[in-house]
Amino acid sequence: MTELEGIVEQIEEYVYSSGQAEIPSKVIGNMVLDRLQEIDPVAYIRFATVYLELPDLDAVQAVIENLVGRS
Repeated sequence: MTELEGIVEQIEEYVYSSGQAEIPSKVIGNMVLDRLQEIDPVAYIRFATVYLELPDLDAVQAVIENLVGRS
């Protein structure tokens, strides 16, 4: 199993075990962001750019700087 498949499995397990009829997409999106940040910084930036609706390169640069600062 790849790390990405592991992320999908973790999120699915959370959804199924939550017992909730609906899970807001924001919750799932944040879970994806958190896990991508841990395993693949480039995938994290790509996903964050779309998911967070980053409006310009300055916003993307801020995300990159934040990510680099955490490592």
